[in-house]
Amino acid sequence: MEKHEKIMKDLNLIHIKEATRDILDYIDKRRKGQIRSLKTRWTKFNKQYGGIEWNTFYTFAGVSGSGKSSIVNELETSLFDFNQGEDFVVLSLNYEMMSSRQVGRKLSSKVQKSVSELYSKVVNITDEEYSRIQQEAKAIENYKIYYSEIPDTVNGIKTLIEKFCEYHAGKGVIVMLDHSRLVRSVVGKDETQTLNDLATMFMILKKQFKLSLFLISQLNRNIEQAERLQNPVGHYPIRSDLFASDAIYQCSDYVFVLHRPEILNIPVYGPHKLPTAGMAYLHCIKARDDEPIIISLKANLKFNKLDEA
Repeated sequence: MEKHEKIMKDLNLIHIKEATRDILDYIDKRRKGQIRSLKTRWTKFNKQYGGIEWNTFYTFAGVSGSGKSSIVNELETSLFDFNQGEDFVVLSLNYEMMSSRQVGRKLSSKVQKSVSELYSKVVNITDEEYSRIQQEAKAIENYKIYYSEIPDTVNGIKTLIEKFCEYHAGKGVIVMLDHSRLVRSVVGKDETQTLNDLATMFMILKKQFKLSLFLISQLNRNIEQAERLQNPVGHYPIRSDLFASDAIYQCSDYVFVLHRPEILNIPVYGPHKLPTAGMAYLHCIKARDDEPIIISLKANLKFNKLDEA
């Protein structure tokens, strides 16, 4: 029997008895409050999906200008603001902008001043306003966020995440990657193959640590086609709108698309005739064990905010 179990282990096989024990242990710990998901600032998201779950791969996609970077800002900020006392850290692989600029966006949403106002040589910031900025900056300093600004290959990212998780053993780890198209390809692989490898790597890694992964991705241009813009039934994003790689959809547990129909000059949105002025809609187009829904958000991107409508 021991020889049989050793062979199965060497083959990386798990007997259904072990899997059954694992799920019973998980259910028991959840009902006792020993395992808790992380809350976001969006009540409807928390109610429908239980917040942010561990060992889960999330993809957030959108067209340029839809507010994808604001999603990262809102998630990172709300995870710490709404989950005080939870033991976790964030690894933010933000290849699009410097870490200081990321902090600038967080300050912008906290003090209700645009990034351009905060950085401006022309706009006068009063002593009182600067004191508030310093106060919020001091609070942000306590967020357990580590930034990586230098784009890397899929293998380089995998190694970084593994070492980060091993160093923070015993803690939960949230990984944010913004965005997928900035991951470096190796010689002999095109962008689609690189995205396939990235999605597969995320799917495998989520099982090895107390880890949740967030991939920020692009949409292709299909959603901007005239026949879809003119037909309300075609307004909502679908699976084939994801850029380049179907593997991202297949490997993700949840796929969300942030869409601002206003930027496509759509006055009334979709078959539900939703308003578009100042609005963004977070569409769940794939949900593991849950129903897809649409979350209405007020798009105050001047302050990098996406508040529940």
